[in-house]
Amino acid sequence: GSEVRSLEAKGGPVRLRSQDRNAEGLHLMFTPPDGRVALEGAPVKLEIEGRRVQGKAITFFTSGDRVEVLGEEGRTETILQRKLKKP
Repeated sequence: GSEVRSLEAKGGPVRLRSQDRNAEGLHLMFTPPDGRVALEGAPVKLEIEGRRVQGKAITFFTSGDRVEVLGEEGRTETILQRKLKKP
């Protein structure tokens, strides 16, 4: 049978939306065998359950919580927000 080895999207902005993650960049590469999502662009934005990360490039995996962020000159900007529960 045939198998998808990778998916690529470019020409930005490229947006990825899933149940708990939203990401945006200019170039996206997804490799289904390992669940790796790599986004590039200036800036790349990733939001996971209200927590936002921004950088020059972001790599994450569809299974797991690991996120790698490459920022300008090695620096990253991270914004964490709490979800407020309604009384």
